[in-house]
Amino acid sequence: MTERAVCPTLHGVRLTLEPLTAGHALALFPLLADSELWLYADDRQPESVEALRERYRRWETRRSPDGRQLWLNWAVMVTGDGIGGFVQATVPIGTGTAEIAYVIAKRFWSLGLGTEAVRVMLAFLQCTLRVETVTATVDDRNAASLRLLQKLRFNVVDSADTRNLKLKSTLETP
Repeated sequence: MTERAVCPTLHGVRLTLEPLTAGHALALFPLLADSELWLYADDRQPESVEALRERYRRWETRRSPDGRQLWLNWAVMVTGDGIGGFVQATVPIGTGTAEIAYVIAKRFWSLGLGTEAVRVMLAFLQCTLRVETVTATVDDRNAASLRLLQKLRFNVVDSADTRNLKLKSTLETP
C-alpha cells in the first residue's frame, strides 16, 4: 500500500484531514505552544519549530521503524479558518486494532470539530484499513476529551490508573 493510499486526504463537513508533514510544523507550533493543551497529556509540548518539524519528518514514512505499525497522522484543516490541530492513529498491521490520539487548538474547543475530525478518521480506519477495535487513553480530569470519546461510543475498559483511563470502541459495520 502506498503512502498516499495508507494516509490519504480525508474530508468532513467542516474540515479536511491532510496527511501531516514536516511542512505543517510552522503552522502547528504556535497552537501547540499553549500549555493548557498539555495539562492532561503524557507528551510534552514541542520545544521548537525545528524539533516539531523533525518529529513530523519521521512520521512521514507512515510506518514504525520495524514496519509492524502504521503511523497515521493528519493535520486538521478547518474550512475557512486554517489549521486546528491534529489526529493520529497507530495501527498494528494485521490486528484489526488501532490506538488513537488527537489535539485540537483551544480556539476550536466546544465547537464539535474534534468530534468531527476523530469521526472522519475512524470511518477511514474502519472502511479502508478494516480496523474493528479502537482504543484511546485519557486522563479522567479531561472532561472534554472524555465527552468526545463517549459521543463516539467509546467506553471505559480500565480505570485502575485515573491519569490513564483506557477507553475502547468496537466499530460497527457500515
